[in-house]
Amino acid sequence: MHTCAIIAEYNPFHNGHAWQIAEARHRGAKRVVAVMSGNFVQRGTPAVLPKEIRVAAALSCGADLVVELPLPYATASAEQFAAAGVHLAASLGVVDTLVFGAETPNVSKLIGLTRTLLDPVCDAAVKLRLSTGVSYPAARAQVAEEFFPGAAEMLALPNNILAIEYCKALIDQNVPILPLPLARKEADHHDEKAGRGYASSSFLRSLTVDMWKELVPEKVFPAYRFVMENGLRIDNTRFEIAALSRLRWCKAAGLGSLPGASEGLENALYNSIQTATSLEEVYSGAKSKRYAHSRIRRLVLAAVLGVPNVLPALPPYIRILGATETGLAMLKEVKEKATLPFSASLAELERQGVACAAVASAEVRAGDFYSLCLKKPRPSGKEYTFQLIKA
Repeated sequence: MHTCAIIAEYNPFHNGHAWQIAEARHRGAKRVVAVMSGNFVQRGTPAVLPKEIRVAAALSCGADLVVELPLPYATASAEQFAAAGVHLAASLGVVDTLVFGAETPNVSKLIGLTRTLLDPVCDAAVKLRLSTGVSYPAARAQVAEEFFPGAAEMLALPNNILAIEYCKALIDQNVPILPLPLARKEADHHDEKAGRGYASSSFLRSLTVDMWKELVPEKVFPAYRFVMENGLRIDNTRFEIAALSRLRWCKAAGLGSLPGASEGLENALYNSIQTATSLEEVYSGAKSKRYAHSRIRRLVLAAVLGVPNVLPALPPYIRILGATETGLAMLKEVKEKATLPFSASLAELERQGVACAAVASAEVRAGDFYSLCLKKPRPSGKEYTFQLIKA
């Protein structure tokens, strides 16, 4: 291993993330690339801190280069999220290893289960199970267990689910990148407690910043405190009111054209919007046995941000968000080997073709909406003026 990639949200960057980067280096990585979500994250919510703060934290704690996972893919299903991240890592032309967390950090088991799920016979069985009204996660787990004993238990764990999607993307895209799963350090994905200096991102988001001190790297805590004290943390109340305002303008037909809308889900969502007075009521009103809560959250966010369903299946460009001196030197090699246009300037990337313009436009709209939802709102246009973070 020489150059590894880590696909992450860093929402926020904490001790577990720092440990993962350090462990990758301990196992041989000389250079670390982070493919990071921007203003919004996969669970269908805004990132708790602006991207520049999260980029700076990653660079100060061992990452050499940070590239952005564009909005449409950062807020998509686990399958699309993983496929887009792997695509960007491979497109840099310098990454040889993908490092990711897993509750089952066994490459053979993860690859074995992945190949089982990719088997057409297994896939057909899952579709047949879906026709009975079972949700996709349940149908997949039930069928996989029949083909690969132990699969149901593996698929019940959140990091394993994403780990399998990473393995699937590596196989589907046939890229020369090896998987390296690592066990989480102390805290599990959704743990609502801290353990010996480690905590999950979800637990941290439930705390005030002063309570983060022992759970995030010492060198980044002052920046986190400054951000919080100066109103740059996301204001969930602002976000909710703004989101509900946008949703009430939506028509049923428009919801049907969103990515992820199908099988009447748009109608259930439209009906829920009409009576809901909170986002949680929107989610619960549209939820059913067939539609997972996470899918509804992503669909709602797509409606709020106006994300069309006609965007490219994979990111069409590489946006550089930050770099150390090692990362800047790496970019010279990337220039020779990259298979996608790359730049730190979104305006420059926007000019690289129709596909790039469409994805960049979605990023700009999301950035403007995000800026409005901070405790101290910022003016629009931030995506075009974003400066490369150097460390």
